[in-house]
Amino acid sequence: MPAFCIRDVGGLSLLKDAIGPEFKVSGRIALGILVDANKDPDARWQSIREQLKGVGVNPPPQIARTGAIIEQRPRVGIWLMPDNAGPGQLEDFIEKLIPQGDPVWPR
Repeated sequence: MPAFCIRDVGGLSLLKDAIGPEFKVSGRIALGILVDANKDPDARWQSIREQLKGVGVNPPPQIARTGAIIEQRPRVGIWLMPDNAGPGQLEDFIEKLIPQGDPVWPR
């Protein structure tokens, strides 16, 4: 497995500013973008899409339910939490993984 790092850039505006420089890192073979959809997944997708277009990436007009992978160099993958379709965030995704009535969930 190739070496990789996870970087929390600290929010959407900082993420959008980081896309260009991260995309241009010498030797980069892949760039993954994970971001909360929050209240408007379509607006969030369009915002990320515009930033990617600015560095020569051509994302689809709408993100697929399975996320987006753009095959080029570097390869770009995008996921909008919780499910690429509805509003929400990472915590909503995790909540769906916990069985209903789980005694640990309230903690």
